[in-house]
Amino acid sequence: MAEEILFNMGPKSADEVLKSYKLFFSHPLYIDDLINAAKNRAVEVNLSRVFINIEHQTLCDQWSLAKFIELNKLLETFQCRLVIEITERMNCGNCNRLTEGLLRLKEAGILLALDDYNLNAEKQPFPLEIFDIIKIIKPQESKINYAINHFNSNKVMENKEIVIENIETKEELVYFTENKIAPNKILYQGYYLHKPEVIKHI
Repeated sequence: MAEEILFNMGPKSADEVLKSYKLFFSHPLYIDDLINAAKNRAVEVNLSRVFINIEHQTLCDQWSLAKFIELNKLLETFQCRLVIEITERMNCGNCNRLTEGLLRLKEAGILLALDDYNLNAEKQPFPLEIFDIIKIIKPQESKINYAINHFNSNKVMENKEIVIENIETKEELVYFTENKIAPNKILYQGYYLHKPEVIKHI
């Protein structure tokens, strides 16, 4: 079983938080809380994988990277893998340091996921080859054939796990199961599969 640890500030969205506090999601205290929540939840629920989201600029912070590597080592003793998901919330553009940060995490055995992939590899700041998991928001029915062609014709995607997000009804799950987007492993995420839970002990 896998879970994703997400930040929630009640009525305020992540974008609203960033308007007032531009570096909120890369602040050391936030990173520490994120790591503690991931560790506690993984052990408490006996997860096989735990996903956490980080921003681009966090990839340049060597201290945060070292903490993620240490967390992964700890989780492995509980037969759990850490998956670090790179968001598009604060895009730093093309920068060698970002890719170096990703490679450092990958070399440490951490699984890497690309969040909200928009089926346009040319607009991504990182080489898709680096990622183990590609997450996409559920395509509209009018774009399903485009998505299928994209994943079937792209050799880079052959060995990637594909996660379709925002599955909210049984009908959507059945639809995407029947219209298999990629030839490889496909996973699903969304409210229909699991309602968000509050983590009370950070």
